[in-house]
Amino acid sequence: MARKADAKRAEIIEFWRTVEMFSPQSVEKVRRERLVFAVQPGEPLPWEPDHEIARRPLRSNQTWRHVVYLGTYRLDAVFETISRFFEPDLDSFDERPAGESAVAMFLVDEDGKAVLDSAVLSSCAWATGQVLSRGRRSRDWLRGFEDAAERFSEAWSEQVIKEIVPPVDEDSPPTVYRWVLDHVRLRACLAAATAPAGVGEALSCTEIRIRSQIVARRTADSGGHEFLNSFIMGDLEWVAGRAAKGDVGAALCEYLRPEAEIRTTARVDVRAQPAAYPTLPPSKWIDVSGATAQGHWIPDEGRQLDRVLGTLADLQFDMSEVMVIAPFRDIARQVSGRSRRYPGLVAGTVHTAQGKQADIVILVLGGNPQRPGARQWAASRPNLLNVAVSRAKRRLYVIGDRRAWAAQRHFSVLAADLPHTTPIKPH
Repeated sequence: MARKADAKRAEIIEFWRTVEMFSPQSVEKVRRERLVFAVQPGEPLPWEPDHEIARRPLRSNQTWRHVVYLGTYRLDAVFETISRFFEPDLDSFDERPAGESAVAMFLVDEDGKAVLDSAVLSSCAWATGQVLSRGRRSRDWLRGFEDAAERFSEAWSEQVIKEIVPPVDEDSPPTVYRWVLDHVRLRACLAAATAPAGVGEALSCTEIRIRSQIVARRTADSGGHEFLNSFIMGDLEWVAGRAAKGDVGAALCEYLRPEAEIRTTARVDVRAQPAAYPTLPPSKWIDVSGATAQGHWIPDEGRQLDRVLGTLADLQFDMSEVMVIAPFRDIARQVSGRSRRYPGLVAGTVHTAQGKQADIVILVLGGNPQRPGARQWAASRPNLLNVAVSRAKRRLYVIGDRRAWAAQRHFSVLAADLPHTTPIKPH
C-alpha cells in the first residue's frame, strides 16, 4: 500500500515536471535599440566589423557577448499544436501564452566564436516534437530529453569546433580551436537543433535571432546558462525519483497524500462548529531569563511551558496535535513528564519530531547560564530550528532567554522575525 502511495506521489510530481517542460523562458523581440537582431542573408553578423554595434566604444574591462537563439517560434503555436492531442479543460480560463521562445540557444564571444558548453536545447520544443511523433501512447512519452540534449550538443560541437589538439602531457588539457561563425555555420547549428526536437515544420522555427550584450571581460566566457528552460524542471525530476522511493519530507508527503487515505470522516465544518477550531494565541517567543538551572533545565521556563499547555487545555485543544521539543536531553526528560498530565502530548528531543508534524510546536530552549558553550553547540546545528519551524502547521512557541539565544548562529534570524513577549502571568 505504501509503495502504491509513493508511486502516486511520484506521478503527481512528474506531472508538475511535464508542465514545467512546456513553460519555456521568453525570447526578446527583434528591436535594434535593444540590440536584438534577426539574422538576414547578406547582412553582417553582430561580431563582424561591418555591423553597426562595432562602432560602439567599450571600456577596457568590457567586451561583447552574443546570445544566439536558434529557431524562434510563437508560444501560442505550441498551444495550438498540443491542443490537438489533449482534451480541453472546460474549467480552465487561462489565456493562450504570448511571446516567443526558441528551439535552442548558445553564446558567442567577441571574436564570433562559440562559447564551449553553452548550448541549451529547449525542453518545450522537444516535448512538442514528442507529442507530434509519439502522441500519448505510453506513460514515458516525455522520457529521453537528456539524450536529445546530448545529441544536439554533439551535433552543435561539430559545427563550432574546428580542431581539437591532444594535450602534450597528462596534466594539460587539450587545445580546442573554434570556427569564426558565419551564416552557413549558423544555419547548420539551426539544423542540429531542429533535428532532435522534431518541430521544424509544426512551429515554423526557421529564424535565427541574436541578442548582443556588453559584459565584464572577466565573466564573458561563462556559459551553461538556462535561458530557455524552466529553472526547476531538473529539481522536480530529482524529487520525483526520491518520492518513488518514499524518501521525501513530511510536509510534501502529507500534501501529496492519496485521496483514499484522507480521513474525511474526521473533517470538521468550522463554519458550522467554530468552537471545534479554537482561536490560538499567535506564534511568539516567550522571553524567560531564568538565573537558576538544574543542568540545562530552567525551572522558570518549565513554569511558562505549564501555562502555555494550561491555556491550550482550557481551549479544549487536541493535545495529540501539540509537540514539545528541546535541544538537550535533561530538558526532554522534564518535558516528557507532562505527557501524563496531558494525554496525547508528544514530547522529547528534536529527534522525537523527525518525520512528524503537529498543529503546535513548543520549543523549550533551556541552557545552563553558567555553561554558554552548550548553547553554542546546540545553535551550531541548523537541524534544531529546521525541525521546530517545519513541523509546526499552525503555531510555533519558543520559550527561552531571547537575548542569550539571539546571539547564537541561526537563532538570530528567528529572534528577529518572531514576535516576543514577557512571561505569561499565572491565572
